[in-house]
Amino acid sequence: MTDTTIAAAIASTPARQIQTTPDKSPAGVARQFEAVFAGQVAKIMLETVEVDDQFGGGHGEEMFRGMMAEQIGNRIAQGKGLGIASAVEAQIIRMQGGTAAAPKASTLGTGPQGNVQSGATQAAAALAASEQGDTGSAE
Repeated sequence: MTDTTIAAAIASTPARQIQTTPDKSPAGVARQFEAVFAGQVAKIMLETVEVDDQFGGGHGEEMFRGMMAEQIGNRIAQGKGLGIASAVEAQIIRMQGGTAAAPKASTLGTGPQGNVQSGATQAAAALAASEQGDTGSAE
C-alpha cells in the first residue's frame, strides 16, 4: 500500500538548492544594498495605490504588499539596477583601505534616469580623484 499523505508527497519532492550564504564581496553587498533601497522605494510607491473594496484590504494584503515590494527591489537589483551599486561598491572598497576605481559607465541605464545616474557616477569619480592626492585645490 502506498502512503498518499501530504507529508509523504512533500518528503518525496526534491528540494531546490537555495543560496544560504550571502555574497560578502563588495560588489555583492552593494547589490544587496541597492535591492533593499529599491524595495523601500517600491514600498512607498505601493502605499499610494488605492485598495479595491471588493478584493483588497486587511492584514494579509499589508503583509503581501511588503513581500511584493521586497521582491520588486530584488528584481531591480538583479537587472540593470538603479545605478547606485557601483558607487556603493567603490565606497566600500575605499573604506576598507583599498583603491576603488570610479564606477563603470556600463552600469548606467538609459532613459530619463540616465542623467541622475551619470551625475552620481561623476560625483563618485570626483570624490575618488580628490582622495587620491588631488588636494592642491584652494577652498
